[in-house]
Amino acid sequence: MKYTSEQIEQINNSISIVDYAKQYLELEEIKGEHWCVCCFHDDVNASMSFNAEKNSYYCFGCKSGGYLINFVMQYHKLSFPMAIKHIIELSNLKLEEKEYSDVYEYLKKKNHKPPEPVIQRSYLPANAMNKYTKKPIEEWLREGVTQEVLDKYDVRYDIAGNAIVFPIHDEHGRILAIKVRTLYPNYNELGIKKYRYYQKIFTNDFLFGLWQNKKNIEYQQEVIVVEAEKGVMILESYGYKNVVALSTSVMTSQQIDLLLSLKCRIVLALDKDVTKKDLCVLAKPLKLFATVECVYDSKNVLVGKESPYDKGKEVWQQLYSEKIIL
Repeated sequence: MKYTSEQIEQINNSISIVDYAKQYLELEEIKGEHWCVCCFHDDVNASMSFNAEKNSYYCFGCKSGGYLINFVMQYHKLSFPMAIKHIIELSNLKLEEKEYSDVYEYLKKKNHKPPEPVIQRSYLPANAMNKYTKKPIEEWLREGVTQEVLDKYDVRYDIAGNAIVFPIHDEHGRILAIKVRTLYPNYNELGIKKYRYYQKIFTNDFLFGLWQNKKNIEYQQEVIVVEAEKGVMILESYGYKNVVALSTSVMTSQQIDLLLSLKCRIVLALDKDVTKKDLCVLAKPLKLFATVECVYDSKNVLVGKESPYDKGKEVWQQLYSEKIIL
């Protein structure tokens, strides 16, 4: 038997994955998601989620996930053709017969990604910032960041390097690196990057602000995602304490996992030069397991590469109130 991609989708949606899983697992519904202890690894925290609307599942522990066919294959240890046969028999689905195709192999190749390198992290000591000068950062105070917020994120001066410095923490509070914002106006001529790290970061497997703001995020059931660390500080100065930064405009798979592990609504508030199409691409892996919204400047209030918070609190609040679902 050969199946088209449309038939594969039809099979995936022929039975509710929640109803199917309930036959084998004890599910608990929490805010529209159905949770249970994962059956694919030694789990004690109810890490597996089933989404009825998207007919999908995902484990935040072992990263197993997919749709109905994937679950049937993984749970019953069936081959792809046998899983399809099992679902068709249960659902009494009638499909037009064709010769068996390479749909499964095609999908495997399409979705295949090379394994990501394992980064062996070394951490800086907890007192790593003590060598830098703690005094008001006038440049950022003028941009709207309060002194209280600067103190919270331990922003300091590196007098020797003529730069603003602040620590980058992982989700457990360990210092991964120190980020630098040069104060030399002619940094291009000097061959210096405007922003850089004093230590090699290798990959963005962190979210700036997550360690400090996780409790607020959990309480509000929403996380706002910006590009720059200073954006986290500006928005907190506006009163928003549920913000994290990608530290880039590209979202890594590790950052996707961190965002999904929060089990809350995700609001993308990226810079003006990130198009709506780009936002949809970024949101795609998140939408399977979370509600994803974006702060989108449909009225062209912003220009160039401006961020949604660059024109002050009032403009930010207006843009935030008009956010759209992706």
